[in-house]
Amino acid sequence: MRINQVVWSSLAIQSLNETNTFLLNFWTEDVSDRFLASIDEIIEILKKNPSLGSNIEKLIYRRVLLNKHISLFYKVEKGKITILLFWDNRQDPKMLKEKIKL
Repeated sequence: MRINQVVWSSLAIQSLNETNTFLLNFWTEDVSDRFLASIDEIIEILKKNPSLGSNIEKLIYRRVLLNKHISLFYKVEKGKITILLFWDNRQDPKMLKEKIKL
């Protein structure tokens, strides 16, 4: 499948901003920069191989582990990847289902 477009949901932008703010407040700007660069890298990889992430909920959503604490949730439809959410894996999984309506 060829990916022509990557779209970010408002929830993805919000959750990325929250995660990055946490990194800046509790770690360093260098850690934040590396995290943001890793997102760019994984999106480029997903554009070439959109089925890379684990299947979640009957193939509607996919998950890629960015690091041991943060996962990226996305979906693939008709040549488009939609970035749905950045998720701190230490949170209650029930909250995840509410966030992205699994």
